[in-house]
Amino acid sequence: MNVLGHHSTAEFWSNEYTNSKQWKEDKIQRQTAENWDCPIVVSTAVQFFESLFCSRPGAARKIHNLVNTVIILDEVQTMPTNLLYPLFQMLKILVDVYHCSIVFTTATMPPVSQLLQTVHEDSSWNVLYRAMAPLDSILQSAGRCNRHGLMDSAICTVFESEGYPDSSYRRKAEITRELLVMEGRAAYSLETLYEYNSRVYAQFNLDKDEIRSAMTTFAFGYLRENFSLIDSVQVSLIVEHGTEEERSRCQNAIHQIQDAIAADETVPQKAIRSIQPFVVSVYRNELERLGVSEDDHLTMDYYVFDGEYSEATGVAEVGTEFVHGE
Repeated sequence: MNVLGHHSTAEFWSNEYTNSKQWKEDKIQRQTAENWDCPIVVSTAVQFFESLFCSRPGAARKIHNLVNTVIILDEVQTMPTNLLYPLFQMLKILVDVYHCSIVFTTATMPPVSQLLQTVHEDSSWNVLYRAMAPLDSILQSAGRCNRHGLMDSAICTVFESEGYPDSSYRRKAEITRELLVMEGRAAYSLETLYEYNSRVYAQFNLDKDEIRSAMTTFAFGYLRENFSLIDSVQVSLIVEHGTEEERSRCQNAIHQIQDAIAADETVPQKAIRSIQPFVVSVYRNELERLGVSEDDHLTMDYYVFDGEYSEATGVAEVGTEFVHGE
């Protein structure tokens, strides 16, 4: 095996086996994943950084295999602002001590005709709408408009919306508005990107939880408890929709998860994978408006949603009824 895919939905994490051969093969793959004992490893930023900052032996078991490697970090613009100092300090350690080479990659910047909506990776649209957001989010969405350059023209609209997921997101959106609307700068110019990042870094704490200080004092317990690459701003709503067969598949997966929790057993990854087509991501602060409470909590950040849902516009708040046209 020359390429290892290490993520939470990998097949070899399943605890359901039909024969002993499959069990043995998956055990070998799990051990390979724990050690990253493979020439090429494709993983997530969360798995990578939380292994570096974690004090658990199981998570740290793979670190020795990073020596003399090339590490490619995709979508680098999504690295959380409040952790930039400790993240880059750790990357510097990998370069200076582990002799790694670090490569940062991001989406290609769009020409003037490109646009603004995050959709399927291979999709290309001639008309897209995007709510005002941090500049990096807008540019990432922009790559989905006239993606292949085959259209004569494309129309992009950035609109104002009510509410933001948190104060950090709001301030970044305000900086974007200052640059693009009030100052009339071009969104895709290097000068605008430099000014945007300069203003963000000047106004935000780049080490909010004092992770860098804990690194220098070897406070491993503090790091284990306080380092998290993802601040769970969003949660996943499980929405039963589609054909009767699809709804039945979703219900069966929910019941499997509920049964495993009731029996104090490991939640089967097969069930987690089965509910993915029925998952809608929303911001945590919207749960009450949507009529979702802790009684609807299933497992991890998954909640069961019993409200109205439209294939066209998504979930609706309590009391909303959809009028379906022909």
